[in-house]
Amino acid sequence: MAPSTSSTKKLAKVARSSKGSSLRQRSDRTYPLSVLAIVLIGLVLVFYGRGQRASAQSTEPRVTKDHWHAAFGLYNCTTFNAPFVDTLEDRVGIHSHNDNVIHIHPTSSLGSGKRAVIGRFFDEVGLKVTDTKITLPDGSTLEEGVTECASGGTGTIVLAVWDSADDPSGGPRLVTTDIADERFVRDRMAFTLAFVPAGTEADVPAPESIPLLDQLTDVAPVTTTTAVGATTTTADAATTTTAAATTTTAG
Repeated sequence: MAPSTSSTKKLAKVARSSKGSSLRQRSDRTYPLSVLAIVLIGLVLVFYGRGQRASAQSTEPRVTKDHWHAAFGLYNCTTFNAPFVDTLEDRVGIHSHNDNVIHIHPTSSLGSGKRAVIGRFFDEVGLKVTDTKITLPDGSTLEEGVTECASGGTGTIVLAVWDSADDPSGGPRLVTTDIADERFVRDRMAFTLAFVPAGTEADVPAPESIPLLDQLTDVAPVTTTTAVGATTTTADAATTTTAAATTTTAG
């Protein structure tokens, strides 16, 4: 006996109702899972950001805590260019005073820790530097395979890095890739950005501004005080008593 029309309609209604209930149940389960996933992703991003900020604050040079200096020079084939002038009003705390001395005292996380790179200085003074081309603030360029040195042959670009300006005789590290990402890792470094004939990179001279590192006025002076009646005994047993004296020297 064939089912009546009314029975068929009832079965179809039950099926639709069952299907809708299943969809609602699935939706009810999916929504909280989606919310949970969003919350977890947010927490991960928050903790990652905190970790990045903490790293920037603890890795030297630190924001508002460290004040370093580095000597710099742009060597064009056979001579050094004149010092460069700041153009960006010291946005991150890496700048110069028109003397080819780089002042590194980060005022922003953008110029601290691993972000304290020489490319920040290039930006500040209007230099555009890639591994194959230097564009000076006046628009002139020094480009590998294009620009020639007067001594003959096209030039190549290299960043000569002395980790200590106090001992430039030890020879530099020669950086030819990712030049703008070279970091400031300590006080009193020295950098010569050079465009020289290929094969002469090892002869790049140290920057002429190294002596200025000992003449800076923004370095805190060192003060030594000898107390009244202080007694000093030398190797031959001679004893000297001095009055109070204070000596201040430039940093």
